[in-house]
Amino acid sequence: MLRGLRKIHSTGTGTGECFYLGCVSDGCRIANSIIANNYCHNTTKATGGSHGSGVQVKPGSYNNIIQDNVCYQLGSVCVLVYDDYNRGRNQIIGNFLLDGNDNGIQATAGHR
Repeated sequence: MLRGLRKIHSTGTGTGECFYLGCVSDGCRIANSIIANNYCHNTTKATGGSHGSGVQVKPGSYNNIIQDNVCYQLGSVCVLVYDDYNRGRNQIIGNFLLDGNDNGIQATAGHR
């Protein structure tokens, strides 16, 4: 469980996400977790693609709650959630993006 007021910032070049949870192509996954009350900011030095996002939940991850996170000056999406492959829906609740370079929330399937 990642819960409580955490401040993650200035993540540098490269991918630069505040939270990168799970693995590409369902290689590993995060499940039954809460990612809440975090303050993520200044990931704008990240390079390429969806890099510099606030919370990125990779494919196959399921039954997670992403709630009440604040994102400011990000290089990408505040909350990015991929398909849960019908294992259990991820919930995205009350997150906030200010002054970002992309969408506030981007999700493919398996979320509420």
